[in-house]
Amino acid sequence: MMRLLRRLLIGRPLHNQEISDEKLPKWKALAIFSSDALSSVAYGPEQIMLILALPGVLAYGYLSHVAAAILLLLAIVTISYIQVGKANPGGGGSYAVAMHNLGEMPALIAAAALLADYTLTVAVSISAGTAAIVSAFPSLAMHQVAIDLFVLFFILMLVNLRGIREASNAFVYPTYAFVFGILALILTGAWNAFTQTGPIIPPASLERQFDWTMILLLLRAFANGCSSMTGVEAISNGVPMFKEPSVRNASITSLWMSGILGLMFLGISFLIMHFHILPVENTTALSEIAEKTFGRNGFYYYIQFTTMLILYLAANTSFNGLPPLMSILARDGYLPRYLGQRGERLSFSNGIVFLSIAAGALIFVYDGDTEHLISLYAIGVFLSFTIAQIGMVHHWKAVKGPFWLLRSTINTVGAIVTGIVVLIIGVSKFTYGAWVILVFIPAMIFIFKKIKEHYTNMADQL
Repeated sequence: MMRLLRRLLIGRPLHNQEISDEKLPKWKALAIFSSDALSSVAYGPEQIMLILALPGVLAYGYLSHVAAAILLLLAIVTISYIQVGKANPGGGGSYAVAMHNLGEMPALIAAAALLADYTLTVAVSISAGTAAIVSAFPSLAMHQVAIDLFVLFFILMLVNLRGIREASNAFVYPTYAFVFGILALILTGAWNAFTQTGPIIPPASLERQFDWTMILLLLRAFANGCSSMTGVEAISNGVPMFKEPSVRNASITSLWMSGILGLMFLGISFLIMHFHILPVENTTALSEIAEKTFGRNGFYYYIQFTTMLILYLAANTSFNGLPPLMSILARDGYLPRYLGQRGERLSFSNGIVFLSIAAGALIFVYDGDTEHLISLYAIGVFLSFTIAQIGMVHHWKAVKGPFWLLRSTINTVGAIVTGIVVLIIGVSKFTYGAWVILVFIPAMIFIFKKIKEHYTNMADQL
């Protein structure tokens, strides 16, 4: 009976030779690997607004400046990570770069940072997805955590256990439906902004006072807005999952992802400023924009429904990124060996289950509150960004291939910029939860080393 149920839920076992059929073309890979980054427009610009609209400190005049800084950072990181994918076609991202070029300790820091970030991506994305549908149907607010856990365990985990191809078939179309909806919203909102009378905005909120309080506020707004950057590294971690030529296809997909993300982020930020959106309990900024643009009609509900879907699917970026990374760590002896084994459907099923349990625990502990979870967010991924860029500088100096000096310069700039962002996020969000990640990373490094020590001792005894 259990065997029959397992076959019904997960499907028949696949032969190892069938793994070539599980490779992804660019149009599917864009949806699978970009859902995390693209979906961040549903909460990234809003997180900037929440800080700049603090009671008594309305500072909308700076929202555009913060958004522009994040777009510049997106361009730098994208170019840098295309080079990471080219230099490490076997996947592993920041961990692989650091291990090959910087040594064990930087590699383990990157691995721990990515472990924290990928787990938080699942928790934040699912919580934000439920928040989108609660905005449209407020009566669901009391069931938010239950909805989160149902989506995590009975949809995302099960679909991923069925294999890469099944996951791509299930998740690709909602991603494109969301992109269509957001672009339609931006175009309609921008047309209305330039052809109709805009809302009356309090002049005081556009004044740009500049003092130390404002500097700290802007740094915190920038740190929150950087949550829109998570997921940019996912493609470089998953190069082996692309169809051949995998490196070229991954690079093209990265450029498409960043271009679409930048356009949507800029558009939503503009509409937040145009409508002078302010925080409303149990209502997202995107919901307010859609309602002011279309009214509560069918297209409003289309926006909310596709936003819910893309945010749920954004968690799938982690299911495609973290289990392969954990398999590499397991192969190197830093995690239990069973995390490196492929399951019956040729996915890393043990890693998928581990990620689901860890994210479920975060959702339960933080009561599915997106704002609280985002306080833990971004520092891990930017730390791994920085380590990857430093590792790439060492790589180009060692290899010295064509245009190595230009490539080294690009990664040097990337390392400096992302390093500064790590400091900004760490300082501005320390008391809001960043300290948890700064404790978690050393604890994970200790665990990695203990596991490695165990396998080394066991090998010596054998």
